[in-house]
Amino acid sequence: MVLLSIVCILIGALLGLRFRVLVLVPTTAICIFLVSLVGLSSGAGAAWTVIAAVIASALLQIGYLGGVAMSFFVAEAHRPKTAIVPRRILDRVAASTRR
Repeated sequence: MVLLSIVCILIGALLGLRFRVLVLVPTTAICIFLVSLVGLSSGAGAAWTVIAAVIASALLQIGYLGGVAMSFFVAEAHRPKTAIVPRRILDRVAASTRR
């Protein structure tokens, strides 16, 4: 269960760094299917398999939020601190000061 938790969080974080939120729909469906398949084939009860699938999908979404937060903070750290003025505005200002 710990390995499943770590894998779900890491996959969610990778998805959060790269994709939009709609990627969670098929990914969560695949996650629930795989966890249910492994749980039922290993002889675990249906209740434990459902609990594991719900926890895995929740951790996938928590990892996604962490990836989005990381992406936001990295982008914010690399944003230039000065305002970028378009070249055409600079040319207009320069032309008006020469007259």
